[in-house]
Amino acid sequence: MLPFPFALRGFVAVSVAAVLGSSAAFAQTAPADIPGVISVCAPVIGEEYNGDKNRWGHCVSAVQAFLDAVGTPSAATDATVADLVAALTELYQDDLNNCKLVETELPQAIQLAAQRVTDEEQQAQIIEISATIADCARFTTAAIVNTASPF
Repeated sequence: MLPFPFALRGFVAVSVAAVLGSSAAFAQTAPADIPGVISVCAPVIGEEYNGDKNRWGHCVSAVQAFLDAVGTPSAATDATVADLVAALTELYQDDLNNCKLVETELPQAIQLAAQRVTDEEQQAQIIEISATIADCARFTTAAIVNTASPF
């Protein structure tokens, strides 16, 4: 007697094939350049700012795949990471009066990029950018309206 019923073995084989197929599909669609990363991140971050979290993680995954393709962190790759961070910060949405108080994965994507920088000063600057975007609510300002006191 076989350890697994035939139907269960078929299910396991189909499941493994589906997982391997989805990994291969992602590997084929991994962004090869910064515009490719932005083409994934721009709509995802836009949706997140609008409250739609259905594709949460897609931007971070695109950044990770791109950074993996760039290779081992080095002084030569620091400039590429800086360019990536500059492009990602363009996705930050700030209406003219207030930061949007909606969480997005943008700070996580930028933080991930910071981990690939070898220059400590540059890494600190990227981490500060990520923190500024993540802590948007703490940096909002509002006009102070003077009202007459009833006393």
